[in-house]
Amino acid sequence: MKRTDTSTTELGPEEMAALAPFVLAATQVIGALDTEMKRAFGIGHFDYVLLWELLRSPRRQARMSDLASMLRLAPSNITHRVRRLENRGLLVRRVDANDGRVVLARLTPKALRLLRDSRPLVRDGARRHFLDHIDPNRLESVAAIFSAIANPENPERRRT
Repeated sequence: MKRTDTSTTELGPEEMAALAPFVLAATQVIGALDTEMKRAFGIGHFDYVLLWELLRSPRRQARMSDLASMLRLAPSNITHRVRRLENRGLLVRRVDANDGRVVLARLTPKALRLLRDSRPLVRDGARRHFLDHIDPNRLESVAAIFSAIANPENPERRRT
């Protein structure tokens, strides 16, 4: 679908038909996952995602600026979140030995245990609140759609 100048054009019916259920579904799914994680592990969904992204990073660490960019948070917000997780013993911060201007956040063994212990809750919650509502034949398309949103720098994924 080709779009016209988006700076002055209101959302069309097709765009609203895609956006409205996404906004409601995202709010419902993340709200449910957040509630379950807080109840079971005392950590919210967004902090869990921060830990999970560090787990997926080389050496289980990342630059603070990269975390902020990845999660689309302001630097002050990522600093606040990391400080809170550091106070709980889930992260450590250190200056990069190769570049003294760079601060790295790294998972601790306590965070690794939390991620391991929360895996069944996250798996079951992901299925119950999200995946079970999607036709299995559409999972590949859903993955492609959310990958395009999560990786906006990939120009092949953008519509024009």
